[in-house]
Amino acid sequence: MNRLAFLALWLLVFSIPFANMFVFEWGATITRVIGMTAFSIGALAVVATGKIRRLKASHFIIAAFVAWAIASYFWSLAPSLTLQRIWTCVQLFAMVWVIWQFSPRKSQVRDLMQAYVLGAYISIGAIVANYLSGQQTHYFLRYVAAGFDPNDLGLILALGIPMSWYLSLTKRGTVVWVNRLYIPLALIAILLTASRTAFAAALLALLIVPWTLGRLSQRGKVALAFTIVLSIFLVYFFVPWSSWERITTIPTAITQGGVGMRMNIWEAGLKVFSTRPVLGVGSGAFPPAVEPILGKQWVAHNTFLSILAENGIIGFILLGLIGSSSLSLIFRMPQLERRTWLILLGVWTVGVFFLTWDHEQTTWLLLGLLVASAYAIDGKTAESMPLELAPMAPLSRPHKEKHKHTLSKLWNY
Repeated sequence: MNRLAFLALWLLVFSIPFANMFVFEWGATITRVIGMTAFSIGALAVVATGKIRRLKASHFIIAAFVAWAIASYFWSLAPSLTLQRIWTCVQLFAMVWVIWQFSPRKSQVRDLMQAYVLGAYISIGAIVANYLSGQQTHYFLRYVAAGFDPNDLGLILALGIPMSWYLSLTKRGTVVWVNRLYIPLALIAILLTASRTAFAAALLALLIVPWTLGRLSQRGKVALAFTIVLSIFLVYFFVPWSSWERITTIPTAITQGGVGMRMNIWEAGLKVFSTRPVLGVGSGAFPPAVEPILGKQWVAHNTFLSILAENGIIGFILLGLIGSSSLSLIFRMPQLERRTWLILLGVWTVGVFFLTWDHEQTTWLLLGLLVASAYAIDGKTAESMPLELAPMAPLSRPHKEKHKHTLSKLWNY
């Protein structure tokens, strides 16, 4: 039963990078349907075995954030929207729990990361296919998979870069090349979306390569050189000039004080926050709250501002606790996992500064994987005991620090 539950979880993670491409008539994405199935099978497995993993402090902080979102219904400016957001948050927390319950081993956490990378390949294929057929989005000269915003999908693909590189260092066989080739293909797809946010996030994601270069064998370094040459060749001959023209406007957009309408939206969001600084306007109520100011409903285009305005200072504090708890877990991981998760967290932070991702599946997937990875036991320990009886391994402590906070020392951390 546990194996069936993990298979359903694997399919759930696999579907997230291309979820919007497959939507049922009643409006639910394929990911939501698989997620409900995975939770149901997981609940049955817990009942059948009578075993459940003890939740950690990080889970209770996340639960408190969800509870505050639920409570905001009672003072929300848009109760119907808040009710929808509550239902979404409850489902997302259920996903975090399923990941925790059925991924106690490092190999299982890696398998879930692999599922994400393989799912991202489908979106990459859709972007390339649309480019070759000339099917642009309503954004001029930008290409994206059906159902997706270019910026959202670009960030989803950028998050796959550190995962794929980490997997290429920890797995064996043909799948290593599946993960290595993901990087140049993801870069092409990101450039085809012409998303400046995703491009900046991808540049940060690529830092995982030089930061872990010492783990490569001589043969691995030759393979890396080949991958770099292949990447340059594909990007040069495949990416249209129109994408580069938009990407190169990043410095101009920054010096002019914003990207698109974002500065106006952020100013309106801060005004909304000032009217209800403690409680907020209610989860999901940001668009109608700024409508009187902007004349139109807009999402925040900034996850931190969205939470601040919708959930007030209390919600923002809970977000800070989630962040500090996540960093605490990361800094106690082994070196390779620590570096991978620091890059992942950095990529997410850069991306969501311009996107509203507080209720996105990918954000909560990362939370679930991070906590599961922090407490995961290795395969050798797990082989000799049943899954449901495997003890929760203590977090490994980082190497002794003899040095001060300098850039060179941080690089070696």
